[in-house]
Amino acid sequence: MTWFPRLRVLKIVRCPNLRAMPPIPWTRTLCSIEIAQTGSNILNLTYSEKKDRKSGMCLEICAANGTDSLFRNEFAFCNLSNLKELTITNCPPLPLDKIQMLTSLQHLSITGCSSIVLSPIRGESHVTHQVPVEELCIFESDASGKELTQLLSHFPKLTSLQIERCEKITELGVSERQSGSQQQQTKEEEEIVATTEAGLLLLPIQLQKLILLFCRRLRMLPSSGGDNNEAAGGLHRLCSLREVSLGYCPDLLSSYPGSSSCFTFPTSLEELTLSSLSHMEELTNLRVSRYSKLHTLSIGASSGVLPVPICSLLSTSLTGLTLFGSKEVEPIPEEALLFLTSLQELQLFFCTKLKSLPAGLHRLASFRCLRINGCTSLRSLPKDCLPNSLHKLHISGCSMKSLPKDGLPSSLLELKISDCSELELLPTFSDGFPTSLQKLVIKECPDIKLLPKDALPSSLQELEITDCPGIKSLPGDRLQKSLRVLDVVDSRSWELKRKCRRLIGEIPIIRA
Repeated sequence: MTWFPRLRVLKIVRCPNLRAMPPIPWTRTLCSIEIAQTGSNILNLTYSEKKDRKSGMCLEICAANGTDSLFRNEFAFCNLSNLKELTITNCPPLPLDKIQMLTSLQHLSITGCSSIVLSPIRGESHVTHQVPVEELCIFESDASGKELTQLLSHFPKLTSLQIERCEKITELGVSERQSGSQQQQTKEEEEIVATTEAGLLLLPIQLQKLILLFCRRLRMLPSSGGDNNEAAGGLHRLCSLREVSLGYCPDLLSSYPGSSSCFTFPTSLEELTLSSLSHMEELTNLRVSRYSKLHTLSIGASSGVLPVPICSLLSTSLTGLTLFGSKEVEPIPEEALLFLTSLQELQLFFCTKLKSLPAGLHRLASFRCLRINGCTSLRSLPKDCLPNSLHKLHISGCSMKSLPKDGLPSSLLELKISDCSELELLPTFSDGFPTSLQKLVIKECPDIKLLPKDALPSSLQELEITDCPGIKSLPGDRLQKSLRVLDVVDSRSWELKRKCRRLIGEIPIIRA
């Protein structure tokens, strides 16, 4: 490779006899590498600049089964000082002396490893080595909670932790100290790790984001009631925690009876997602503080209705509520909903038995946005069922045939209707009916054959029609006066496109 000192891009695919290469990347000039289907221990390797995350280089490695040694000789870590993201699959543990060279590393993702503890340098302690990782993801690992605790001790800047499908983690607690925070704490930290039970994972107290999914044996360690216990339970000790997502961990909250005096979450929590609760009444066991900052709550795949006590506690803080996968006809009782006086956004996704919008919705003065998706039993929206403060209404995958004439609030700014195969008539606005509608989007509604004049109010500025072959024309006398954007490029109607092209020059932006 010394023949190509200025090489920037390298791609090697389907070279089964290639079994050895210089350490990757062998020069700092390389900015893109792709290696796949060779005879080496590396099944796939991609090294490139990430476009969808923070600027910086990303390295993805997938090793062959049974690979015991990979990082000592296969990679030139000295040339990876600008690496921001590292993703490894089925790889042996990373050597500490090597990963310490990744001085810019922020995101580390590990999948399918039987052991994930970083290999120490001979004769040196684990905890003395610190890595600047801020985000850590562990997927489908056979590592124990104790091994994960040891791994976390190397990341003093860790703020985001995601763990999925790790069956050997059985208990969850909180460490007394920030991971790897001080050199002088090394011995004490090592003692904590040494005495930790094999299945117990201790979370570092500086965490801000926590995601736990499909860890079916995991349960939260009961709180000891004191703040000095080095393995105390309860996420309330994570004083910087902002976002939590817990799903498909059936025993996770089993240690918290309703009579517990300890809050499950800290008052710093702002976003909470809970999936697959056996019953929504379990929410009453969470012991959310009345002084909570929780503003976004999402609940999925759970039976029962939203409990009134939780809504009462969150009445002044909660601004966003999402229910997905509910099997209840009325998942949000009116009594519970009316406590949520600060609610601004409600999302109802795949609530297949929902037949009508929650009663009392029109009485919420701060309400701004309603999204309904996959609620197949919802066949109509009664007139005046929506609050006069509503700005956005998105309806998708429902069975309704029409929307009420003059029944939408005059405050509405954006209306999106998609994948409503039975919808035949759009909502209309009579002359003199006040409306502020500025954006109308119609997608995948094949039964709509006509776009009447009174469906396009004079306030409309943007109109998008997609996958609606039945709409072949637009009423022309209002379009030039109000419309600024007309998008029919994916309408599947050549006749509509042809007619819209005639308006080029009269409407500022036309996509046809």
